[in-house]
Amino acid sequence: MHKMGDDGEIDPPAKKGVVQKVKETVTEAIDFVEDFSGGVSDFIETYNEMKDANWKNSDKYFHSKANFKASLRGPGGRYAAEKMSNLREITDQYIKGDSRASSVADQKANSYGRLQAQKLSYFRYYNLTYGDALPNYRPISLPSKH
Repeated sequence: MHKMGDDGEIDPPAKKGVVQKVKETVTEAIDFVEDFSGGVSDFIETYNEMKDANWKNSDKYFHSKANFKASLRGPGGRYAAEKMSNLREITDQYIKGDSRASSVADQKANSYGRLQAQKLSYFRYYNLTYGDALPNYRPISLPSKH
């Protein structure tokens, strides 16, 4: 049976389902874009933090940290993490002249950060430090603020 809407028109039940699906799709797209944008911001913030720390042997830690932070945001953040990491490695190899081996090592740290976020995503609501989440790359003596 069809119902008359507030505007006096009769809406078939299928139309309501289509409208709801469109709303859900638009909401998901907006969430993805917001997560992507936030992920890019995470990379910029973490890069600035790395420069500020100026700590020997901490590069891989900050690689994994940026990927971890961005990936916690969800699909858009994970996508941003992957794309930003790839862009950085292309830039490092072809503009800075870093070796292929250095890029592979950086990508391993990037992947580790994304994987840790996937495994530990439920901890983001607790007091988990980045050192706890990313123990494989964090230098022991790096100040706790990082």
